[in-house]
Amino acid sequence: MILTSLTNEELIHRTEMSKKSTTAEMEFSKRLKESEENLQFNTAATERCLSLQNKDYLKLLAVIHISGHFLTDYLPDDFNTMPKNLVLDFINNHKSEYFEIETEENIWDQINQLADSFVLFAEQLY
Repeated sequence: MILTSLTNEELIHRTEMSKKSTTAEMEFSKRLKESEENLQFNTAATERCLSLQNKDYLKLLAVIHISGHFLTDYLPDDFNTMPKNLVLDFINNHKSEYFEIETEENIWDQINQLADSFVLFAEQLY
């Protein structure tokens, strides 16, 4: 028999490995269950994520990202704290070549309209 030909050290080693394997399987099962619970929690949290405050934050991020499609540089992260004339100056100084003939106000309006559309789209997802 194979087991009788094993030394005590080998038997101890195999027993420990078996225990580790069982422990790892139990740990995996536990983490899988926690992941499923977290997924259910995160889904509920995501639905709450689009509260008014979070919509504002989402729009802020959308404006910054979308600005890169119209400008040679993204609007600064703190653009929403800047006076409007400084935002318009930034837009004027960073217009991409395609939008050079557009006024700063028109570009700003386009960025805002696209950001609003994105926020509405995101709401529909959740």
